[in-house]
Amino acid sequence: WVDVDLTPPDWVNIQKSQPWYQGWYDWFQGFRISLELRLNQPGVFDRVLNMLVLVGVLLLIFVIYRLILTRRRVNSDTWEKSVGKAGLLDEFEKWVSKRVGARPRSMPMATWLRRSIPVDCDELVLLYERAVFGLNGESGRSLHDAIQIVKLLWKEQEKTPGTKDARGVVKF
Repeated sequence: WVDVDLTPPDWVNIQKSQPWYQGWYDWFQGFRISLELRLNQPGVFDRVLNMLVLVGVLLLIFVIYRLILTRRRVNSDTWEKSVGKAGLLDEFEKWVSKRVGARPRSMPMATWLRRSIPVDCDELVLLYERAVFGLNGESGRSLHDAIQIVKLLWKEQEKTPGTKDARGVVKF
């Protein structure tokens, strides 16, 4: 037998240097082996499962609490009280309600006004929408002046024969 060594004389220089992530890779391998040894001990899996169930239940309780908290109404009143408190036209709404009936709960104020007040009073609805939605359009009249004009036109309409029960024109 002849022993032949085919190792090059500069075999130390052929090896590449370690990549930058080699330290992290070695640490992760050691941690994985250590974790595997710990989890294979008796009773550890049950404790981990209990902790996960506990965290899940606590998370579920928190979500339910937040849902209840956000769905609850703050200072909830009856419909009549909440309508009476809100709005720029609460007094005018009461005045019109005496003549045409109460505004339906699901109907916006502007739609109800368009259906209830005389046809020539569209400017009041426009002024109301500008005031509510913060649109600063100059029309030359204030909301109070427009309400007075509507009341005057309403009285004139009541005086006109055949228009006593007229409620305005529904616009689609």
